Order: sequence, then structure tokens, then C-alpha cells
Amino acid sequence: MKLVIKMLSGRTTTLKLNSESPIGHVEVYLKSKMRIFVKFSGDKIIPFMVECMQTVGMLKAIIQNAESIPIDNISLWLDSKELDDSKTLADYEIHEDSTLIVRRRGDLKIYINTWEGKTIILDTNRSDRVVQLKKLIADLEGIPVGKQILIYNDMELEDSCTVTIFNQSLHLELKEIKVLGYQSAAAKACQTN
Repeated sequence: MKLVIKMLSGRTTTLKLNSESPIGHVEVYLKSKMRIFVKFSGDKIIPFMVECMQTVGMLKAIIQNAESIPIDNISLWLDSKELDDSKTLADYEIHEDSTLIVRRRGDLKIYINTWEGKTIILDTNRSDRVVQLKKLIADLEGIPVGKQILIYNDMELEDSCTVTIFNQSLHLELKEIKVLGYQSAAAKACQTN
């Protein structure tokens, strides 16, 4: 008789059992290492060797040691969901070659409403530029930076503007093709600031 075991890492292993031995209770303790990827803003991706039973908080400590980012400023995300420090990687079904996204917590929360009615919350710093917000949105939602328009008070925000010019509520839309030579009102507003 064969017993096939699927590991949390996604791998499977097969055990051959004596057909006369009854299987009443099987316990499998795994402590295998797996490689995951952690993506930082700016498309920086670093591989880490971790264990599936490590907590998210433990992984944050590893990231802090490797990247010198204060642990309180690290927010880990998987598939548009922020991970809880007390849960294990296995709790989130994180397996070999999974990619987690690091978002640094900042001093300003921005609430972005999408055309689908979804609200995205970004932790940013007042010195961040709109293009950095777009990169965060691309990481979280998979919408390419070039397809995003961020609007505040009915004005399109240009990539070079800093987030200090608005208060916490933006609207995200797909980008439209612009006619050459067109300059938005927001671009003019940013040039005057």
C-alpha cells in the first residue's frame, strides 16, 4: 500500500507501507526549509529560506536584519491581503517560490477607491511621489503603472507630485490615451507648487 503526502510546500512524497500494518493515526512533523521571494518597492526582489511553521512576525525580523528596515515599518502582503504577525506561513498556504510583498508603513494613510468599488489603503510617507503610489498599486492589484490615473478633486495627479498635496482620498481609474501636446490641469498645478 502507498500513502501519498502533500507537503505545505506543495511537494509530494510517497511512503510504501506494509499491507498488514493498520493505519490508525499518522502524524507528520515537517521542518523543511523552503525558498520564498520578498518583493520590495522599486522591483527589488530577495529570496529567503524559511520554514513553513515560522510566523509572519519571525519573517519580519529576518527582513529587518537583512534590509535594516525597522520591524514596525514592515507590512507583509500576499494576494492583496495583509498578513497577521501571529499566523504562520503555513496558515496562509505560503509554499516554495511564493512571493510576498513588503510595504513600508508610513506617516500617512491614503484611501484609493477603484472603479470596481474596492478601497485600497496605502501606508505612505508625505514625501512619496504619485509614481510611488502607482508602483504600490501595481504590486498589490496587478494594474500596470502606465494604466493608472490617480484623481483628486477632479484633477489628474501627475507622477512627479508628492502626496502632501492631497488629504487621504483618491480615485483610481484606467488610464486613457492622451493626445500629444495635452497637459492636464494637475500637471499645471504641480508645476506651480
